[in-house]
Formats: sequence, structure tokens, C-alpha cells
Amino acid sequence: MTTLAAPGFGLRCAACGTKVSIDTALSWRCPNAQAMDRHHVLHIDAPIAPLRAVEHPNPFASFRSYLAWDAFAAAHGLDDAARVALIEELDAKVALVAGVGFRTTPYGRADELSDALGFTSLVVCG
Repeated sequence: MTTLAAPGFGLRCAACGTKVSIDTALSWRCPNAQAMDRHHVLHIDAPIAPLRAVEHPNPFASFRSYLAWDAFAAAHGLDDAARVALIEELDAKVALVAGVGFRTTPYGRADELSDALGFTSLVVCG
């Protein structure tokens, strides 16, 4: 199960369109920003469609190929296993403090609740 950071992953200024490479350290704002100009904000410039997760209980690991930190770490030589290990290490530390780490929230139909609210089954017509 190898997931590499998406090629072409980078940052782009919302105001002037300047591109900033994902491997640029401390890229918190556009290089064209002025002290009084707050419009030069960097946004992630990468395709997310189709959004696909890999099988992992932690959403930061599951969706890592869509996260800027993952692309930054890959650009600086951390392989996939090292990035997953870092996520798992940090998650364990969160769990020590909070009692639970990050997990994808399960979702699905709750029949008893749906019945109590008077909802009916969803019928999909093809």
C-alpha cells in the first residue's frame, strides 16, 4: 500500500497567482505580500478529485496524499512508511492526552432514530 504525494502539488497565491513549490520551508504567505496587504494568501494547488482514501483507521493517514504536509515531507525525502510512522507516533501522543487518537467518524443509517423521526427508507431509482 504505497501512496505518494500527488505530482504537481503546490501552493498558489489567491491574489496574484504566484506559485510556490511545496518543498519551500515556512511558506506561510505569498512572497509578493506586503505588510499591510492581507490578500496574498497561499492556497493548496492540487487536484483532489476523485477523493480516495487508503485503508487506515486514522484519517490523517488515510487521506495523507491530499495533505500539504505529506507532499512537503515527500519532497524532502521521507518515504511513505516514514510518513505513516510519523502520523501514528503523533496519534499515540494525542491518545495519551485525550484518551483517544484521531479516527474516521463512522456513519450510516440508525434505524431506531430514523423510525422515531418518521423517516422512510431511501429508494434509489436507476
